[in-house]
Amino acid sequence: MLRSTRNRFSFFRNIAASLACGLLLSAGASAQEAALNGSQLTSGESVRGAFVDVVHNAHVGTVRILIDGEPAALGTVVETDGWIITKGSQLTGEFTCRLADGREVEATYFSYHEESDLALLKVEAADLTPVEWLSETSPEVGQWLATPGLDAAPVGVGIVSVPQREIPLRRLSGVLGVRLADEDGAARIEEVIQDSAAAIARLQPGDRIVQVQEDPIDSRESLVRMIRSFEPGTRLELKVIRGDEEMLISATLTHPFGQFLSRIAAQNHMGGELSGRRTGFPTAFQHDTVLCPEDCGGPVVNLDGQVVGINIARAGRTESYALPAQFVLSLLPELKAGTHPAPEWVATGNVDKTRKEDSLPPAPPAAEPVAQ
Repeated sequence: MLRSTRNRFSFFRNIAASLACGLLLSAGASAQEAALNGSQLTSGESVRGAFVDVVHNAHVGTVRILIDGEPAALGTVVETDGWIITKGSQLTGEFTCRLADGREVEATYFSYHEESDLALLKVEAADLTPVEWLSETSPEVGQWLATPGLDAAPVGVGIVSVPQREIPLRRLSGVLGVRLADEDGAARIEEVIQDSAAAIARLQPGDRIVQVQEDPIDSRESLVRMIRSFEPGTRLELKVIRGDEEMLISATLTHPFGQFLSRIAAQNHMGGELSGRRTGFPTAFQHDTVLCPEDCGGPVVNLDGQVVGINIARAGRTESYALPAQFVLSLLPELKAGTHPAPEWVATGNVDKTRKEDSLPPAPPAAEPVAQ
């Protein structure tokens, strides 16, 4: 209780000092120089510095996972004898773990829970410091959170924006690249997006698409559903009515993040790259911390420095998902028992040779809202 009170007092004192400093600095600046975007307001150096005391204990239980010397993910120490959990899909090559004390040690990819994208690693190191969990309750909307790294200051801070819920899987869909007229009983093209699959296939505004492959199309909704059922690179045969003429046109669907990024997708990618696996989690809460994909897999703490979850994905410009502490702790016995073996795509050097060679397929990629 005493430590909790000190953490909160220190936090609010430091936040007040940071804001006061920001106001003084901006008083003499131009309006353009004084303007800050959302990520600067919550993840700027001075604001992160206010959380040093908050993350002090948890950062000792945080590790950095490296592939070829480059950051791949953060990890969380769960037991003193070398057990670490992290985001499994980030580990696409042979990796090592850098501990909070600066040591770099080899690691074994022991098991993987595909549904949550949570992996259990084992390092040959003793006397590690596990994090302190708060598993009785989930963080509430509006609550401050901080993400520890290996430095004294956190890698990011933010606020809980959406309570714990299921995050459904969204598969990657191909894109035709047209805007459809809002009318009943037809799938009539209103606009062809530049450089899209439709433009390359020479579709035109006013064309009505009445069939895709062998399936009839009788509305804009049925066309949307049909196109979204195919992956990028799929070549489709479209039956099109242009004026009084019926014609067959071939179109190869493009990736949703081609040159014609939708406004929503473009906004989602502002501020940095998103996690490759960012949907399809059994349960997660959402916060607005701006994280890099390589900063997922580590703990996220409340103002008392207690771990309330594991960051599992950056899903949007200000959308990060975290697996709740109680969910993670419930999985640990299964992961340690070897119920969920390491996946096939793990580098050979990181696989535990003493375990069964069964493996899981790689997690499917996530999808974004796309143009049709």
